[in-house]
Amino acid sequence: MSQVILPKPDADLALPGLATLIALYKMASYVHLDNTYLGIILVYASGAVPLGLWIMHNAFNAIPVSLEEAAWIDGAGRFRTFWKIALPLARTGVAAAGIITFLFSWSQFTFPLVLSNGITTEPVTVLLPALMATRQVAFTLENSVAVLAILIPAALVLLLNRWIVSGLLAGGVK
Repeated sequence: MSQVILPKPDADLALPGLATLIALYKMASYVHLDNTYLGIILVYASGAVPLGLWIMHNAFNAIPVSLEEAAWIDGAGRFRTFWKIALPLARTGVAAAGIITFLFSWSQFTFPLVLSNGITTEPVTVLLPALMATRQVAFTLENSVAVLAILIPAALVLLLNRWIVSGLLAGGVK
């Protein structure tokens, strides 16, 4: 009797993000969204939404169903139950998802490099290496852009560290 060996479902079978780069560029240029902020934002959103949904899924699953059922018995509809009960209880998870997806988008380099071909739409992560590539290096400008590129996410993480940790741990305990 022969045994069928199936491949393990692991990260090797997933499609890497860079494999979609050419297709995203062709789609963006077809609808004239290359070299625009909207095109870059849509690409960021397409990569960050699954991560944010995964974090928020765990946060909303940590809310006991009995609280929602009690709101339904009291006469609240689905939207009111979500708005008044579930969303306030999951606000740490929503905040953590927002912060982490922002940091994910801030650190992107390849997608905005390809989608923006002018200095007007380049984010800081693409602008900094472009400053280093010139023959005459303006060290003060380069260092100020580098500090800005580091300062914004560092300040965000330091100020909102409590939300990040509690939001990520919210779905961990049943």
